[in-house]
Amino acid sequence: MGVLVRAGSGPHSLRVLRTGSDVSTTRVSEYDRFGPWIDEVLDLEDVPRLFRDHAIDFDAARMVLKVPREIARRDATPGMDLYDYLLVLDATGLTVLKRFGAGLQGWATVTGPRGYDVMTVPYERVVGTREVVNLLDGRLTIHTSAGSAVSVRFNGAARENVTRLVDQLRAATTVDPVSAVGRALIAAAEATGGGTIRLERGATDQVFVSEFARLLRSSPDVVAWACHGRSTLAPSTRGVRGVLQRSMHSVWPMTLHSGVLASDGRALEVLSRDQGLVRGRTPVYSTSRLVVPFSSLEGIAVAVHALYPEATVATLTAGQAAITFVIPTGSVAARILSDAQLR
Repeated sequence: MGVLVRAGSGPHSLRVLRTGSDVSTTRVSEYDRFGPWIDEVLDLEDVPRLFRDHAIDFDAARMVLKVPREIARRDATPGMDLYDYLLVLDATGLTVLKRFGAGLQGWATVTGPRGYDVMTVPYERVVGTREVVNLLDGRLTIHTSAGSAVSVRFNGAARENVTRLVDQLRAATTVDPVSAVGRALIAAAEATGGGTIRLERGATDQVFVSEFARLLRSSPDVVAWACHGRSTLAPSTRGVRGVLQRSMHSVWPMTLHSGVLASDGRALEVLSRDQGLVRGRTPVYSTSRLVVPFSSLEGIAVAVHALYPEATVATLTAGQAAITFVIPTGSVAARILSDAQLR
């Protein structure tokens, strides 16, 4: 027969279970803390036991986060490994520890009683960071100059610490000088009047006015270069097929969603939806923040969409990475990017 003792009531409270055979305090406290939140790890005792054998210099770490598994609290048990990821920002780069050995390209697998995958990306190889939240579905993606990407899913209710991580990554990846392409983009924005616009309701969806205000709290030097609202697109196909496609689009339309381009001269910020082009009439609630350091930017390409001439696809390249987003053809954003492409 067991005796249960609980100390405290917050997420970091401890629960000690005494039975005929002792259960470790670490295991039970990890179970007791488990929930959808993403906790900051401040010392070894906070590290999930799955990753406990990975050496972390907490004095040198900018930030350490643990991301829980996407399971309901009622389905968790004290014997489970309850965290999918440990994210470590230290003096030189980002290290991602991932539950289970999967033999993924670019990942090293740590073997032992509990295996896990490890990927370390130096800051100079981080060429883009994207944070997407769609209600309770969150996704953090780190693009590297090798062309690979690290994607971490999280509960959207726990967004605050993920945003702090993105801010820390932004600070760490924008210390090097701006590249020639980055300078061309800044010059194009200045020539187009970027930084003089005011975000107001009607110019873009209200959610991006709010998201921009949220961005200013962590990066007060950021200014808006361009913004655009939603628009309905028609396909350019001609003939009988074109008539049929346009008829179908009248029932099931294609929407180019709102967005904002902004910068502080060190990185490009793109606020948008998860998908710029969305077909149908279902309401879209997602928000996306893309951060591209100017120091890593090597190329810009803009091209009118193959099917929707009123949409332009912008591609930013850095090493082998290609990051794309969609903007309206002829918009201020399109002019800025097109001008930078030609410089």
